[in-house]
Amino acid sequence: LADMAKWVKAARKGLPAYLCRQTSCMYGRREKTKFRLGRHRLQCSLALRETNASSAARDVTCKCCNAGVPETVAHALFTCPAHDELRESFMERVDDLDVGFSALDDDKKLKFLMADDTPVKFDNVFYRYLSSLSASRERWLGIPTAQGVGPRP
Repeated sequence: LADMAKWVKAARKGLPAYLCRQTSCMYGRREKTKFRLGRHRLQCSLALRETNASSAARDVTCKCCNAGVPETVAHALFTCPAHDELRESFMERVDDLDVGFSALDDDKKLKFLMADDTPVKFDNVFYRYLSSLSASRERWLGIPTAQGVGPRP
């Protein structure tokens, strides 16, 4: 196993930088990858996978906030009122790392966070936010999780 480090480094050649870094929040990194690939559990992705429904019958509206807007990655991360508390905490932590981040518009924030080379200092903060957001969404929708079942009161 003496050459294991060389083998692992060679096997990771060509992967985005964020996938090659060590992290304490693997679930969050997996969520980022799903968002980048469009294979997440948000309505905009789930509706595309519904093969039995006509394009008119595919419902992409956010079920957490019932605002009648599409549940996109940007909506879930930056505007869905159901996740305001999580978002506020995340934005405070990100502002501690980079004061200019909160001044960006949502599209630029999304591009920055989903980039191949997002600075390492953002990794764990963003990954924890994604993990918390996913769990919050599951609670809102009453989706069974490892922590239990049930919608929020």
